[in-house]
Amino acid sequence: MSDRFLYGVYVGDWLPDGQHLLAVMDEPIDSYVTARNLWTISTQSGELAQLTHNTVAAGAISSPDRRWFAVTAVRLYEQAEPPYDIWLLSADGTQLLRVTSLSSREGFFADSWSPDGTRLVIWRDGIGVSILSLETGEVTPLGLIPLGESNNNFAVGGSK
Repeated sequence: MSDRFLYGVYVGDWLPDGQHLLAVMDEPIDSYVTARNLWTISTQSGELAQLTHNTVAAGAISSPDRRWFAVTAVRLYEQAEPPYDIWLLSADGTQLLRVTSLSSREGFFADSWSPDGTRLVIWRDGIGVSILSLETGEVTPLGLIPLGESNNNFAVGGSK
């Protein structure tokens, strides 16, 4: 294995085979743009395999059955100021499915899976904490509205 020097490596979850880890790695594209793609790392050899291209991934969380990852990411070059959307990535890296699609700078962020793997707890700029059904695409706000810049302070109900 040859050494690979990157800006940052953020190790996430185990893949179902127990022999690979999911990682987010920063990579310079040019002097102004840095990609943050998803990779797998072999725990036996350290071998890397790239799963996404031209993205800025904020993170990925594995489904309860570990067959899918909910990925919060921006697709570079899609628009001038792309929003963060939620994608589903199969654990083997063969399928990447877009779950949300916003045209504004506001974005979605995946937080956790339901135990049955059919819903995600998400956070959306300006709306707060919601439940996203992966079966219907319906987004149900929970009435937790951000009070300020911190994601940790919320008001319950519709008033700020």
